[in-house]
Amino acid sequence: DNWVEREKGNVRGPGSQIVIPVDQKPKYDQQIEQQQKLLAESERLAENLDVDGAKSLMQQAAALQTAIDEVKKKYTFPYDGQEICMTCGVRVMSGESQEAVNKRGSHLMSKMHHGYTKIRA
Repeated sequence: DNWVEREKGNVRGPGSQIVIPVDQKPKYDQQIEQQQKLLAESERLAENLDVDGAKSLMQQAAALQTAIDEVKKKYTFPYDGQEICMTCGVRVMSGESQEAVNKRGSHLMSKMHHGYTKIRA
């Protein structure tokens, strides 16, 4: 079926994913933006031969990078990947984690899956 073939290209493989809570996301984004500004300003100062100023800004950027890395580490979780339901073409979680098993079970009990099962029988 064309839908299943198209969805195969959209499947995410196993790995890890970063899930930053909504209340933490603005601060995280602000830290990244501030770090980028510090790096750009440091580069500009270095080009103008202000080595001490550039070094100071690089240290601030490194401190921000450490904070960013800590947030990433705290909110990085393993991800089992996805697979395609060959009956209806929906992407569902793969793997044996309890979350994946629950989501696959929910999908198999869904009205849409039952409808496709009846159509394809």
